[in-house]
Amino acid sequence: MQPVTDDKQLTHLRVGGFKSTRSCYLELGSLNILIGANGAGKTNFISFSVLLAKFSPATCKERWVSRVVRTLC
Repeated sequence: MQPVTDDKQLTHLRVGGFKSTRSCYLELGSLNILIGANGAGKTNFISFSVLLAKFSPATCKERWVSRVVRTLC
């Protein structure tokens, strides 16, 4: 499998102090699978990813545009 070379792809992620996660560093590829015991932090990682996506520039721009459109209509 060839690595994705998209400039917009995250290659690593460091999370600390989020929910019960003290410190975590992950190297990311084009496909990532979370495997671990109960309570290992898989859901925390997904929650952090969702939070990160909500604050991405593209998402913020889409929200701003939809808010402006709703205001004008």
